Amino acid sequence: MPLEQHPTDPDKLRYVPAEYNLPKPWAGLTDEEITKTYWSREPFKRPTPIGFAREIEQLLKQKNSGTTP
Repeated sequence: MPLEQHPTDPDKLRYVPAEYNLPKPWAGLTDEEITKTYWSREPFKRPTPIGFAREIEQLLKQKNSGTTP
């Protein structure tokens, strides 16, 4: 519990509410973003299911951290 010196009475302390950094709402990918990620490759160069999942994971990290892909 954060306390600070009372502004007018030095013998007292007062409670100061903590300021919280609330998390931003989760930003997911749209169907169009997922489709574009998958179909942007040539047919024989498309990622494996694990590779595709990793690409989606990376896009979500970028989108939720505020950086652009």
